[in-house]
Amino acid sequence: MFFSNLAALVLSIAAFVPVLIVERFKAFGASVCLISTAVQVVVVLVVIFATEGMLKKRFDKNGDPKQ
Repeated sequence: MFFSNLAALVLSIAAFVPVLIVERFKAFGASVCLISTAVQVVVVLVVIFATEGMLKKRFDKNGDPKQ
């Protein structure tokens, strides 16, 4: 997650550099940031569901380790 979010952060910053310099790139910068945010949300959801699945495999409903 760290590396995927770091890549999305770099992409978002790189998208806003042209927006700060040239006014006509506002739509492009907004689109790239929207896409990178959507990717971050998908990655977080995948990690959450993967973690829940692994926890259910290793622990019972009371939180005790399965034998």
